[in-house]
Amino acid sequence: MLAANVALAVLLAQRSVAAQIGDADANCVGWWARQCRWGRPAPEGLSSEEDSACSASGEAFPPVPGATWAKVLEQMTRCITGFYEGRYLEVQWDPINFWQHWPMDGDLDVPATFGICIPKGRCQDFAIQWLLIPLLWVYVKKGGPQHVNHHEIFQHASNLMELGSQPPGHPKLLQGTKLKESIYDRAMRELERDVDESQHSSGVVCIVGHLRSFGERAVYESLRRNVIDALRFSDLRTVLVTEFGPQAPAEERHNPWRSWGEMADALETVAPDVVVNIPVHIEGHPPGRRCHEKYPMSCNAQWRRLELCMEQVKSFEQLRGAPVDWVVRVRTDMFFSVPIGDIRVFDAGKVHLPTSSWTDAHDTFAMIPRQHADVYFSTRHYDGADYCWISPRENIRSDDCCHRLKLQLLKHEVPVKRFALLWQPWEIIDRYIVRPTTWNGSKLYGQSVCTGLEVEPVTVCGQSFRILRRRTHFFAAVAGDLPLNSAGLVLWECALLLAEYLGYAAFTADHLKPSSGWWQLHPPAAVVPARFWKSQPAVLELGGGAGLVAAALASLGARIVYTDGDEAAIRTAELNCTNARAGQRRKRRRERKRERCEEHWGSCTFRRLLFGDVDGARKIVEDLGPFGHVVGSDLLYGDKAPPGPLLDTLGAVAEAQDEPFLVTLAIKNRCCDEVEIFLNEARRRGVWTVQCADTSALPESFQKEADVFYGAPGKPSYSVVHLRGLESKAPPPKKVRES
Repeated sequence: MLAANVALAVLLAQRSVAAQIGDADANCVGWWARQCRWGRPAPEGLSSEEDSACSASGEAFPPVPGATWAKVLEQMTRCITGFYEGRYLEVQWDPINFWQHWPMDGDLDVPATFGICIPKGRCQDFAIQWLLIPLLWVYVKKGGPQHVNHHEIFQHASNLMELGSQPPGHPKLLQGTKLKESIYDRAMRELERDVDESQHSSGVVCIVGHLRSFGERAVYESLRRNVIDALRFSDLRTVLVTEFGPQAPAEERHNPWRSWGEMADALETVAPDVVVNIPVHIEGHPPGRRCHEKYPMSCNAQWRRLELCMEQVKSFEQLRGAPVDWVVRVRTDMFFSVPIGDIRVFDAGKVHLPTSSWTDAHDTFAMIPRQHADVYFSTRHYDGADYCWISPRENIRSDDCCHRLKLQLLKHEVPVKRFALLWQPWEIIDRYIVRPTTWNGSKLYGQSVCTGLEVEPVTVCGQSFRILRRRTHFFAAVAGDLPLNSAGLVLWECALLLAEYLGYAAFTADHLKPSSGWWQLHPPAAVVPARFWKSQPAVLELGGGAGLVAAALASLGARIVYTDGDEAAIRTAELNCTNARAGQRRKRRRERKRERCEEHWGSCTFRRLLFGDVDGARKIVEDLGPFGHVVGSDLLYGDKAPPGPLLDTLGAVAEAQDEPFLVTLAIKNRCCDEVEIFLNEARRRGVWTVQCADTSALPESFQKEADVFYGAPGKPSYSVVHLRGLESKAPPPKKVRES
């Protein structure tokens, strides 16, 4: 198997196949051959091991004789949860025509319609039709990749392409969310036909969360029809845990208020047996320390609400004199496009919830057998109860709420079954999690820009922002499954570090002398940063990503020129800056009665710039410069993003303007010792002076050493680096005195 994969990689690298097979096609086939793992399917449940692409492909679709939708669903689930955003396709073709073009000894009964698993964004239809489909069935016929001569396969495909023929078998590819939902729905109907109607089942449905979009007809009707009714419990209670109107805690009032009258239609349709209307407060930071930036401050509050529902479950059990069979957890803002299915078709020994190999157990939905419900609903008490827990950040593949749930289930050895219907909510989040059209009075969700994005509350420099970003791109980037030019929608940790560091203008102290602690992060007064940045020349940000640094500095009066190579990131950063300015204006309106109400917003200009594009860098300086500062965060990533192109870009900026500037970069050692490699390359070029901050003075959450998961164990994970041209004679940035 390994030898076959190595041979295939060499073949693709040498490009010995036809010119029609481009780099993207080679990348697709290389991934598929590596992930085939013939005969070695991965364990499911909470396993982080990626699955076998070959095991997740080839299942026949009905009406092929012997085919069942249940088997197709099982294979589809293996595909979309076994790989980062795996895509399951239905192939309809003519197998007789295929074997006429691919002559082989012996017979093989190939179905006329079947499924195939591919990675999202890596395989074009051309590569699937010409290369992956033939490879799959040749593997099946030969008994695995180790018995296949890949050179002959590719050469044969090349010859057919040169003849101008159609792909063998004329395959037609069907894909998308509608296909996934159709497979799920047909499988449930098929399984329900075998249900023993004499078997009775009891349960409680817990609908828990804020009343954001609960009052929308599509939401509450789908909860009633496709969840409560579809489960077909013979004995059922429904519990709604939420806060109506001013009952909501003050710190949660960024969520839209909903009155009893507004929710009348929803309440009548869902018809909860019990409504728990109790305010649950966010815990805040614990005494003596601050929670990690990535910790959702509402995490414990969420689990407290679930505990309130579990109390109602136990009360119901006391009344009926026996425990229920199931407890179902669902949010108030979820849309279910097809019926969940009769509860009796699900394995009563396992918890059914959305999870995958590349992220933690998701906390939005679960069907929980009663014997595991006490464990699930007591997740808040895993290593923390009243405040955020001290968690191993580098091992978390989602947020703390989901990661804590996974650890709780693993600790108690709770068996888990992956639930397919709601998986991949990030690809089209608005289909499953229905967001309100407004948030805190201002529109935050633009369909053309923000589909699949989530809002993350962030506090830097004493200011609060709600940053749109795509969370799962972070997991994919860490796993190496995301192209670097698509990583701009991630809210990287170093953006938080850089925004905090720059916001307080910590580098202004004592002319950057290391001995005088110039990296201190405690401001003398909240007004000083704004006065400083309003007086500074323009700031050029490289690789700005989701736009947190741009929003933070512009909020302090800086004139920002944001650049990134990802068009989607640029559009999202524009929206995040627009929202940040709108938030600042709302704050000013609330403060009008005060004596002083000064607007600090500077300006944001957005341009596309790739590292190494020296002409583009010079053009930006010519049009929008000169710059006093050039900043960037998380711009290095091992061999995939080495320091050379970044330093080329910085050199082009230096050559294009006469005025000196200060470079400030926040760097994390991710794949290797990126900091040391960058410093050595900068010194080697002989045009920069280099200074590096003492990591002991960084915020507490950034004071740690890289672990063995990354490439520089024993060295700091995070660093702040400054560069200044050797010929720079300019005085240091002027200190701003407090008046």
